[in-house]
Amino acid sequence: MTVSAGAQHSVWLPEKQKLVITPSYVYQTFDEFWRGKNKVELDGEMWQHIASLSLDYAITEDVAVDLTVGWAWTETDAAAAA
Repeated sequence: MTVSAGAQHSVWLPEKQKLVITPSYVYQTFDEFWRGKNKVELDGEMWQHIASLSLDYAITEDVAVDLTVGWAWTETDAAAAA
């Protein structure tokens, strides 16, 4: 399990005492990548999925709390890269 802190996507706050829920899904595919200075070419493809849900609640006009939870997973049909 990984926990991190970071800034949200927008500088705009929700309206006072309003909850904004934002789902997100990112799909990526690749057949080559860089490992340091070395380019690695796969004999197949990799697919990466990232799903998340962000909740933003404005306590006042100037203060809000944000929470983002998500999951990432990777699939491949390539042999293991050396």
